Formats: sequence, C-alpha cells, structure tokens
Amino acid sequence: MSNTKRIIFNAYTKLINDEELLRLLYYPPADLSKDIVDPLSPTLENVLDKDIDEYWEIVNKHVLRTSKSDDLETDRLCRIYVYAGKKRGITKNFRVGKREIVFDILVHHDFETDMRVSRISDRLSDIFFNSRLDGGLGVVDYRDGYDFSAPKGYEAYRHIYIVGESKWATKKTFLS
Repeated sequence: MSNTKRIIFNAYTKLINDEELLRLLYYPPADLSKDIVDPLSPTLENVLDKDIDEYWEIVNKHVLRTSKSDDLETDRLCRIYVYAGKKRGITKNFRVGKREIVFDILVHHDFETDMRVSRISDRLSDIFFNSRLDGGLGVVDYRDGYDFSAPKGYEAYRHIYIVGESKWATKKTFLS
C-alpha cells in the first residue's frame, strides 16, 4: 500500500471510529419543542453500538473518501469527505515531503442551527491536530481552512492538515 493510501485510509479509520464525530454527523440538532436532545446527549444510542448493518449505512452516507453530492439535494444531512491533497517537497531532505489531508464538511442548513460546521470542525481538530497517522512522518499539523461553494441548502467548509511523507518508501513501492 502506498504511503498516501495508508495515510488517507488511517485518517478515514479515525473518522469512522470516533463516536462524538459520528453523532454530530448523524443525529439532528436539539429541538426542545419536539423532544429532540443534543446529538452528544448520553440519552441517545451510541452510533458505534448500533447493529453492524445500520452502522455501515450511517458511515457510508456520512463519511466518504470521494466526492459524491448528487444525493445532497434530496437528503438533508451532514457529511465529511476525506482525500489526499497536494504533495509538497518543502523540506530540505530530498526523501521527505509534506502530504495534505483534505476534509470537506457539508452541513444542511437544518443542522446549522446548533453551529454544526463549527462543532464538526472542532472535533476534527481534536482528532487530528498533533496526532500521528500510520504512513505519515511526524505529527499532523493544520495548514488552512476556508469556506467554499456548496450545493443549494448546504454550508461547506474545507480543512487542510499536513503530515510528513517519505518519498523513498513511495519509490520503493513502485519498484516492487
């Protein structure tokens, strides 16, 4: 497996195994008039404890490794895309570069009543900033964040994290 693939796979694995993030992606915002509690309320069932088929249905709808937006116009949901960004050779060591890990957050306006984009962004920071990813060198650092054009009815925000990546291991992979 290439370093880039390993880095993105491990970032994805961290996302789909984080209970707090999955709750923010899956459960609707609190609405006391309808007896709907905050998505992080302990009274709600843990997403990780759901039946395996239901769990994967949630994951496959809310956490993707490729852009898929054709269903967003009919569905009201929160979603994260994770994918590899640019690779930059910005270090003085010719064997090491920096790999961008891009997270696109899309949140329907119905969910933004509880500042869902900000809450998801904060959780991403808790998960990745100064952490380590298998396949990466060193710790993950934050590079940039900005809003971008979203499908109708959605808010969108992009976060870019960076991690060291060995150029040597990638070359060895191609030679194997």
